[in-house]
Amino acid sequence: MATAFWTQNIDLETPAGAALKKLVAALPKHRKFEITLFGSAPLQMAVDLFRPSFDEENAADLANNTARLWPLLYGRPIDVRREIIAPALAKRRAGYGLPTRDYKRELREAVASYSTAGQAH
Repeated sequence: MATAFWTQNIDLETPAGAALKKLVAALPKHRKFEITLFGSAPLQMAVDLFRPSFDEENAADLANNTARLWPLLYGRPIDVRREIIAPALAKRRAGYGLPTRDYKRELREAVASYSTAGQAH
């Protein structure tokens, strides 16, 4: 699989990475394909599925359904918010990265410098 500059930021050993590798392997070899990934959008969509709905007629309560089915499938209960939603949100936040500069401080210093320079005239 040919990779671009962004692949250093993707862990192809995760379930999503494994799915991506399977997709690439299944594509016809005689054609050229480009796959575009959109940051944490799929992760956000998965997290949003578990957010509570305010529509009383919405029968798809994934958090409750997961909590009810998990013990049947995996033999133990699950705290959906703690074990699925919180880690996904943390991963999404981490994906944004921290600012490399203190923009508030720089703005304060620029304003102070500008104010001081204006008083010197």
